[in-house]
Amino acid sequence: MISTERYRALRPRRRSWDMLALVALALYGSDWMESATPGEQTPTPKKTVAKLIEDLDSDTRKVRQQAERGLLDRGSQILPLLPALELLPNVSVREAVRRIRRQLERAQALDSIKPSRVTLVGQHSLSEVLAEISKQTGNRLDMSALPQAAKRRMIDVAYDKLAFWQALDNVVTKAGLRFVSGTSGSRTDGDLKIESPGKKPKQPSSPVTYSGAFRVTVDSAQLKPRVGENPFRLLRLQLGLTAEPRLRPLFLKRTGRSVGVANSNGVVFGPFDPEASIEQPFGEGGRHQTVRLDFKVPTGKTVTDVVLRGQFSLLTAAGTQPIRFADIAKSQNVARRRGGVTAKIRDVAFKRNADGKQQASVEIALSYDGGGPAFESHRTWVFHNEAYLETSAGQRIGYTGPFRMALQKDGAVAVEYSFQNLAGKPSDYAFVYVAPTLLVDVPLEFTFRKIHIIDSAKEGRPK
Repeated sequence: MISTERYRALRPRRRSWDMLALVALALYGSDWMESATPGEQTPTPKKTVAKLIEDLDSDTRKVRQQAERGLLDRGSQILPLLPALELLPNVSVREAVRRIRRQLERAQALDSIKPSRVTLVGQHSLSEVLAEISKQTGNRLDMSALPQAAKRRMIDVAYDKLAFWQALDNVVTKAGLRFVSGTSGSRTDGDLKIESPGKKPKQPSSPVTYSGAFRVTVDSAQLKPRVGENPFRLLRLQLGLTAEPRLRPLFLKRTGRSVGVANSNGVVFGPFDPEASIEQPFGEGGRHQTVRLDFKVPTGKTVTDVVLRGQFSLLTAAGTQPIRFADIAKSQNVARRRGGVTAKIRDVAFKRNADGKQQASVEIALSYDGGGPAFESHRTWVFHNEAYLETSAGQRIGYTGPFRMALQKDGAVAVEYSFQNLAGKPSDYAFVYVAPTLLVDVPLEFTFRKIHIIDSAKEGRPK
């Protein structure tokens, strides 16, 4: 029999759990409290998560630890099922869910920078293959420039967890097509546009290799003379780096010694500037970057082909998630944290127009754990994050006109968005900000076994 003192000690915990159960009931619906139906082997995911969250409030430490481990083991797929922290009345449960969310969000972000993969076998039309590749990988492909005859063409594929870039290269080669990256800053920014090569003479295909979720090509390789009497000529290689469209690479970091070149006999050619330390931004939402590499070749040395090896580092914004502020009218000074990013509503203002409709301004501050000089120099990508109001019916209302930057400091920015022609009450709208949750350095390694070199001096000689 439990003692009166023990009962009294337990009453606050039990009362807080009653509140937590009501929160869960509101979040997940009545089936949250139901047990598995007869004949079910395992509970539904919602019920499993709900039971584990309940166990986080157990009086037994072992049960609480097992519940936390059980939630972590189920991976990032349960993130949408975790209740918002502000809805959890019990401090210990709130802190446990906070830890779980952070670990799962970080794992999700790190998973997002891995190459996406495609599984598809059989004969399908080109449009079906491209649509399936896009669906399975989350990479948007624009087929609007293709004629209907090309889209209906049947092709055979046999992809078993094939990486996105290999699959896409295989498709466009079979179909005699090409792809180009979407124009930076356009509506289709980040899309890959699939198109016919046109009537221009077909150029020799560039050497290509793959590094994780990135495609690397050698677009040109030339041996160039230098003005005056010089002990060496310039070997100039131009590389093209393209990320999967779903990713957001921010900038590339490399040094003069991070790439090595040698001829077929193993003779190494030194970099033009071995002490160089270079950072190249990808631009506003860009997924493609051109990299120029210069090496010294002794004058009189014949070079027909070279081996190229290198490693770059790409700072990439990963783990994009929507950060939602319900009832925006009551969200001023409310902060939400997702992974390594914190978003806080600094100000909300509604104004009624003469026509009876309203306009609203929402100022949000965004800060990342990984601040510092690198973030300071290359953070304009933040201003291209998606932001919108959402009605109770799920309708999205985008901001109008240019946004206003309100604050800048280490690792943080604040942006003000304006919304026009709002017919509902302020309490009818939620504000949603879509942001990457983690800034991570992604190593990019590549090797090209044989790159043909064009000697510009010889090419320019009359025949």
